[in-house]
Amino acid sequence: TTLCVADFKGNKTDITPSGEIISADLSESGYLAVCTEAAGYKGAVTVYDASGKAVYVWYSGTGYLVRAAVSPDGKYLAALCLQDTGSAVHTFTLTSADERGSTVCADELFADLFWRGGRICCVSQSRLAFFDDSAKLADEYPFGDLYLYDYAAEGDGFVTLALSRYRSGSTTKLVTVSSDGTEMASLDSSQEVLSMSAAGKYIAVLYSDSLVLYTPQLQEYARLDGTEYARSVIMREDGTAVLIGSSSAWLYIP
Repeated sequence: TTLCVADFKGNKTDITPSGEIISADLSESGYLAVCTEAAGYKGAVTVYDASGKAVYVWYSGTGYLVRAAVSPDGKYLAALCLQDTGSAVHTFTLTSADERGSTVCADELFADLFWRGGRICCVSQSRLAFFDDSAKLADEYPFGDLYLYDYAAEGDGFVTLALSRYRSGSTTKLVTVSSDGTEMASLDSSQEVLSMSAAGKYIAVLYSDSLVLYTPQLQEYARLDGTEYARSVIMREDGTAVLIGSSSAWLYIP
């Protein structure tokens, strides 16, 4: 029910929305988009500026609000709703109360929404769908007969996917996809992916017994073996990675 926004200088802002929180996203432009429950509606998204002041509110009356995010330039708001006919993507200009655009994708459930390369990216079990700031479908990357096992959305202008030929994920194909839906690189692996993370121009993939760091072209540039103790990994923009175990964490510097 409460959010705390903090920076690395020790400043923090406490925010208590009017409804129970569904999700929250902090954009590169410093805007916080908070999805909450709202009486009489199927959700509301409130946008707060860097000082914690509410600057925009939208109430959803037709679809259950799942996630919302402000564009990196701070101009547009994108919201993802689930409804009986599938998923709906809505966009707004923060300077106008009118909806900028919307698109309904029938019989498809998007699980996530975020901005990449100036476009809105939505993730489902069958594809990545890229929308422009008017909510029009611009490009897509279909998974074909592969299953989505995991993904990392934080890459600089790209999305990293772990696709599996089987539901168990025992055999994995890593793929990087640019914001125009183009496959940048792919790599087959016989190892199961335990965790993956991306930051800037780096990708970290934690396998059952090793950590491998890749470039967006999926070229290996660092490896750490003997990582059976680790359960997850967090990639950092400076090329280092944090390994997290059951009770402690370690910084890996290649």
